[in-house]
Amino acid sequence: MAQISWEDILLELNLGITYLHTEDLWEDCLWNGYSVLEIKNRMTFIPGDIDVKRGQAIGIARRNTLWAGFSLQAKMLHRKYAARGATMRIRDIKTIRREGRKQIISVKKPGESSEAQEDRVLLRMLANEPYYQELLEKDLPSLEGVTLTEILDAWVVISRVAQVLLETISDRERAANDQDAPAHTWLPAFVPVLQTEALVQAISSAAAIMPAKGRKIVDFFTFYGEAGQEIWDSPLVPVGSKVVAPVFAAIVHPNLRRLVDIWMRRGGLDLKDRGNPFEAHIRSKMVAAINASPVLAGKAVCIADNYVFSPSAGQSEQIDLIIVLGSTVLVGESKCILEPTDAKALAMHQRTVLGAADQALRKSKALTDNRSDFVTDVARLGITLHEDFEVVPLVVVSTSTHVGVPAKGVPVVDEYILGKYLEGELEDACLDMINLAVAKRIKQVFYSDVAEAEARLAAYLAAPPHIQRLRDGVKVRLVPLHAISEADWEGLVLTLESVPRPNTITADANV
Repeated sequence: MAQISWEDILLELNLGITYLHTEDLWEDCLWNGYSVLEIKNRMTFIPGDIDVKRGQAIGIARRNTLWAGFSLQAKMLHRKYAARGATMRIRDIKTIRREGRKQIISVKKPGESSEAQEDRVLLRMLANEPYYQELLEKDLPSLEGVTLTEILDAWVVISRVAQVLLETISDRERAANDQDAPAHTWLPAFVPVLQTEALVQAISSAAAIMPAKGRKIVDFFTFYGEAGQEIWDSPLVPVGSKVVAPVFAAIVHPNLRRLVDIWMRRGGLDLKDRGNPFEAHIRSKMVAAINASPVLAGKAVCIADNYVFSPSAGQSEQIDLIIVLGSTVLVGESKCILEPTDAKALAMHQRTVLGAADQALRKSKALTDNRSDFVTDVARLGITLHEDFEVVPLVVVSTSTHVGVPAKGVPVVDEYILGKYLEGELEDACLDMINLAVAKRIKQVFYSDVAEAEARLAAYLAAPPHIQRLRDGVKVRLVPLHAISEADWEGLVLTLESVPRPNTITADANV
């Protein structure tokens, strides 16, 4: 390290970044149909299916706005309960210090907390989808007795420990270091480490997790370069037999919603097990939305249980979601899938959505081909329907990607878009960020009676107002690929991004 050359480090860093971008571009060409045009020694990479990139761009923007809205609401609710004397179940980290060779991580008393700890706990809450409840309490097969709930609790502690550790690299220490001195004399101070046993004891004290389980969890979060591991889900890098270095970018600012799915998979749970709970969750949310609607309550119906249509002729069809609104029947195909984060995952997501659209169309056809049978069958559930009913197929996904962009002519929505229509209105909120209070509310009412709700349904699903403002913000982004010599070629990658205008969106617009 004493002979380190910063020029060499910068070269290696830039080569690594270039390789990463090149790999991503190749994956996009391979999985998402990018084509290459050569014009005057310049290679231009253009997406073959613009809807794939449009759905991705809108999805990223929607995910950010949803997350902001949920976070603000959760923080407002949390502070309301805190004012009444409620305390956090997971205790905050106080200090990290040394006693000889031993590292000590001290924990604050119950009720003592910080805004940073509040953010960690709220992030943990928001990562828990309601339909994951049973899965959260199941023992993870690969960890022998550890549950996903304990993994999440421990993550809050480890993330907060890393945050406190990062704060120890203060401006004072940076100024005190002579960076002209040999690197080995000062560089290690910028890579602080944690003793694994100190982490185990902190997890035990702060989250009431027994040390034996805590050791398994710390090992679970340690990156060994094994198949299925990523730095993002295993952000502790071993630098000794009992010492790890946290990767701060991964552990302090994570995509925790995605990590829950990754941890489930690494823990040995079958991600397919999320399907039935998600379908049941969607049905229960739609039932609740109808019951909350001043217009549709008692007039529209969502079948609350799993529904199987068995016509007298043809095959039986299991239908995830059936909603009857006047003479219109919504036939929904629900898909609980991973939010894509790379080119291959985006392609798999697109394939799943297109497959779901095919299923929704096939099941819709089963109803229209057997109208009399369907009318008779739903009558036993107390639903009155005439044989001239209209069928509207749709796909309901658990992700934000592809939402608002139809697949094979079939609308693709999430639970919030569909639920808000059934409730009858969408509320935008202007927030006072200093006091975390709503300063102004603006309501958009979708319909005034059942007939109007039925007439406007198809247009709403095809172009949800939640998405329109994001769709309006979609624009082309050209990413340059620079030539490294006069003989080399230059390139451009054409992609899309959604940049909504500040005056057209609020953080609370979708909830």
